[in-house]
Amino acid sequence: MIAEASTTRGQPLVSVIVPTFERPEWLERALRSVLAQTHPHVEVIVVNDGGAPVEHVVRKVAAAASASAFDRDVHYVRLARNLNRSAARNAGLRLARGKYVAYLDDDDWYLPRHLELLVAALEREGAAVAYGFAQRVHEQRRGETWVQSPPEPIYCAPFRRDVLLVENFIPLPCLMHRRDCIDAVGGFDEDMFTHEDWDLLIRLAERHDFVQVQEVTCSFSWRTDGSSTSSRHRDDFVRTLALVHGRYAHLAAGAPGVVEAQRRARERHASQPTSYECSIVIPLFNRAELTRQCLMELARVTEDVHYEVVLVDNASTDGTAALLAKLGGDVQIVRNTENLGFARACNQGAQAARGKHLVFLNNDTIPLAGWLRAMIDVVERRAEVAVVGSKLLYPDGTIQHAGVVFDPDDRPYHLYARCPGDFAAANRPRDLQAVTAACMLVRREAFSAVGGFDEGFRNSFEDVDLCLRIGARGARVAYAPESVLFHLESQTAGRHDHDAQNGARLRARWSERSFTDELTQMLSDGWIVRSSELDGATRRVVAGVDRAEVDAWERVREAEARASAGFAGLEELLDDPDRWPADAGVLRFGAKLCARAGVPGRALAFWRRLLELEENAEARCALATEAVEHGDLSGAERDVDALLAHAPEHARGWLLRGVIELQLAGWDRAAEAFRTSERYGGERRKAHLGLGMALLGQGDAKSAWTVFAELAREWPDDAEVLHWLLRAGSALERWDRLRAILAAYVERNQEDASMRFALAGVYVRLSQLDGARAEYERLRSVAPTLNGLDQLAEAIGGSRAAAPAPA
Repeated sequence: MIAEASTTRGQPLVSVIVPTFERPEWLERALRSVLAQTHPHVEVIVVNDGGAPVEHVVRKVAAAASASAFDRDVHYVRLARNLNRSAARNAGLRLARGKYVAYLDDDDWYLPRHLELLVAALEREGAAVAYGFAQRVHEQRRGETWVQSPPEPIYCAPFRRDVLLVENFIPLPCLMHRRDCIDAVGGFDEDMFTHEDWDLLIRLAERHDFVQVQEVTCSFSWRTDGSSTSSRHRDDFVRTLALVHGRYAHLAAGAPGVVEAQRRARERHASQPTSYECSIVIPLFNRAELTRQCLMELARVTEDVHYEVVLVDNASTDGTAALLAKLGGDVQIVRNTENLGFARACNQGAQAARGKHLVFLNNDTIPLAGWLRAMIDVVERRAEVAVVGSKLLYPDGTIQHAGVVFDPDDRPYHLYARCPGDFAAANRPRDLQAVTAACMLVRREAFSAVGGFDEGFRNSFEDVDLCLRIGARGARVAYAPESVLFHLESQTAGRHDHDAQNGARLRARWSERSFTDELTQMLSDGWIVRSSELDGATRRVVAGVDRAEVDAWERVREAEARASAGFAGLEELLDDPDRWPADAGVLRFGAKLCARAGVPGRALAFWRRLLELEENAEARCALATEAVEHGDLSGAERDVDALLAHAPEHARGWLLRGVIELQLAGWDRAAEAFRTSERYGGERRKAHLGLGMALLGQGDAKSAWTVFAELAREWPDDAEVLHWLLRAGSALERWDRLRAILAAYVERNQEDASMRFALAGVYVRLSQLDGARAEYERLRSVAPTLNGLDQLAEAIGGSRAAAPAPA
């Protein structure tokens, strides 16, 4: 809690918090109205919400404040990025030193006695909250100037809690409250973009009666071009109106007539027309020439839709700022001080958007006539559709995007990419699981329901993830081929820098689901994807389906459908690989489905049939692994020999070679195989474990200790690694070191009885019997049936030589 600043004239200090964003031309008027207050002790806290620089305005006002006869302090803070008015006001509250707090938006202004009258009322009544009346002033641009209409005193209502639960009648600039009220009720809700002031007022009204000053004390501006706060966000009012009603339903339940009045208020606001059919959100990072081209074509060809454009500049360093400075009309601009990625920029744009629907568009696109109306027609015609994607063409007229499908490994890719633009299958409307956000329309309510784009993705796969999350709620994703744009693709620097991490994030989130649908989408078009392995790489080509194979491919399509529905009923489709097409990719898909369907043993038949078609490293690995697990070392050797003859640098093959040599006690050959596996990029943990085992087999416990200790540093909570470290350390009698490592492990992994038993044995070896007894007593309570407890008790009560083996 910030201590209140004392005053020298017996008058309390008032902190006036002024959030500002992208309106430097209005800010000076607001601040000068604070300087003109008749109340003598005021501090002004200007919070720039990550917008355009306003330091020059603040400095100018601060200079005037220093020359004032009254005490006037001007403080300025700039947030690192645009958050929202709630966050900006909360930042100001954290800095406020006054006994009282007042608020002023950057385009509104106080009348001279505003603060004096409110302070007097609070001090006289000993109250916590007071407010005055407000007048509205319409402002219209005429040429380079703004013309004001005569003021309208429209907010002049007496304080009533029941009315406040229905709609807000107290503009925030009218309000003053004690600073300590915030400690009790909390600050502004930073998740609310509108009605955040009303939300705070209701919380204040729960605890305090409001004192009313029956005099107009402040003015707020109204500009219908969307540059004023109230007009800019009026389309979000319906959503947050319902949110506030729901949040405080417990208060309304006890007030007669309030619930019905709330319902009528929601209906009245919902019936008001939306300003724009669409808000087109375009994230920017450099490439000003592409942005200019996109906007020019957008304006030229989009004549049949009422839309606005929201440009989010991710700290461009080229001529983008100069281009944005020249724009006018139905354009909003959000400026960031750093590049936080595509997902974050899109979410910012969506938050600022005023349209009924959201359209996300890359600046490296060139829209063609009718592109937007075609997308809107889909959502207006089909209520179940929440997302619509366009057909995107490369500059040479071939297809870049005709929807997104998933291959047999659940990896998303663009359907019919590089096919001719007039390719019939790419011109068929269809429902899909995902489309690209290079051009994507999303219903606003669907976007809000899932929380927008996941900002953990950086510049790839965030669109796929969004579609999947919306689809998981039961909505449909549609492809509209009548909506056509050229897409230059990947023109932004660093576009693919995070693909690997993004792909891993997508797979981790959806690991329990199967999304494979390429055959589901293509077979009805008369096309399939044929796969083969060539020089260690998989080659996949679109091909026409042979009539003789239709039944076999239909079987695969049915397997796709059952897998995506939760894997139920898959077993009957996996009983005979010979009924599947003679295609390497399809047979590989079938083998992997066996495990997910709960019949892993059937995968072997798929792998064997695949090997009848072609040599395949994955099939050889699978068969060799199965043979090792069942003790068939000769079969395992046969498959590994064939694998390494075909792919001599195959890391998994060398790892299997090492495992086989361990089984055969070929320690030297095993060690070399594990080293070779790691050299070719094999899994480090497995290769190092195998190498350490081979070194122990050779009798080189010292080298084995070095290998296992290195692994233990990287995987300190890996019980298997510690088991082998214990084996090597016991051979070397490194009891002190083992005690430290095991004690730290057991502290982190309290329920691992076997390692606790090993630690007790190490204590006995060190003759530290108090430590051994403590571990023994713990084991008796958590694992009383653990094998070896009796021997441990005897060792503790007997001699050091009687200690049980710690491994």
